[in-house]
Amino acid sequence: VPKKGLPVLLEAINSIISQDPSILLVIAGEGPLKHFVHDLVNKKGISKNVYFPGFISRDTKIRIINAADIFVLPSITIPGGDREGLPVSLLENMAHGNICIATLGSGAEDVITHGVNGFLCPQGNAEELTNILRSALQQSLQEKNRMQSSARDLAVRFAWPNIVSEYNEHFFNLKKSRNET
Repeated sequence: VPKKGLPVLLEAINSIISQDPSILLVIAGEGPLKHFVHDLVNKKGISKNVYFPGFISRDTKIRIINAADIFVLPSITIPGGDREGLPVSLLENMAHGNICIATLGSGAEDVITHGVNGFLCPQGNAEELTNILRSALQQSLQEKNRMQSSARDLAVRFAWPNIVSEYNEHFFNLKKSRNET
């Protein structure tokens, strides 16, 4: 769908692939822009580097997340104001330790602190997205491990047992006893 910002991602990844042809971009899901995005990939000549599995099962999604190094969510606010909320896919990738790149104004800034547990990029800016992708790909192992650990720590806060506990505490003043934790 338009709010996913895939044309911006394809512009950025095209620059990255020209320098490193081993890069593989996986775009999962189906939607009304499917043919447009496929055509854009073909026009850019990067079809060998972009894989479209279509709609995927939960198990396949987990395998893709585990195989990935970086997750990119280049969301944009479309005319009329439609935009992402806080994407579950972002939290899933953070929990699995992927380096996450997302856009400002997409809800991602509620969980990502730029350079600490992921990267934030202005919406619709392919050049800046390219620069951030390069930085993420060139991180030292120590930087990558630090960021992954920070992302996992934050994602745990959004696990259902923790959300339920915070909900109960906030609305009903029910706190878990130390013995229950």
